[in-house]
Amino acid sequence: MEARGFERYSVEVPARVELLRSRRKNKVLFLRTLNLSATGAFFPDWKFIPVLTIIKVEYYLFFENPNAVESAHDMVVTAVTGEVVRSDGFGTAVRFAEDYQMSTNRCLLSGMSI
Repeated sequence: MEARGFERYSVEVPARVELLRSRRKNKVLFLRTLNLSATGAFFPDWKFIPVLTIIKVEYYLFFENPNAVESAHDMVVTAVTGEVVRSDGFGTAVRFAEDYQMSTNRCLLSGMSI
């Protein structure tokens, strides 16, 4: 059984994935995670990607702001680089590097599903 250093959470999070060093360099995909931890993520709809493919991931966490109008949310954007460690017919597992950047934004969501 594989030992994990950080807890993995079953959570669907929207993410922007950019291939950095592959034949399809600079290709951008918009995906959702199935689970997420401090050191990686699993993307069930992204399949059969070569192991060791270097990527940049921006994932978006939305939080309701109780002090704002109903449609205002706070959004935390985390950007990390990482590499594909496993990919098969079930999806792709990515391990993050330690070069993350976080920023907080306020966004208005009208008719957008999170």
